[in-house]
Amino acid sequence: FEVFFPDEQGAQMATSGQVREDVLLFFRDKTAAQLLAPRGRDALRAELLRLINASIGGPKAIKLYFLDYLVIKAEKP
Repeated sequence: FEVFFPDEQGAQMATSGQVREDVLLFFRDKTAAQLLAPRGRDALRAELLRLINASIGGPKAIKLYFLDYLVIKAEKP
C-alpha cells in the first residue's frame, strides 16, 4: 500500500522502524474472514490510517491506497 501525507516530514516519519513493526503486528492479528468481508478492505484502510497516525504522532496521513490486495487462506490439515 501507499500512504499520502500533506508534507514531506510525515512521509519520512512513516518510514521508521517503529511504524513498520506496528503495521506487521497489526496484520498478525487479522484473519482471512475479516479481510474478505464485504467491507473488509475499507475497514482495513481506516484502521491502518489510524495506526500509522498514532505511530508517528506528527503530521497525519491523509490517504491510503492499496496497490495489491491478496488474502491467502490457509487450509487446515
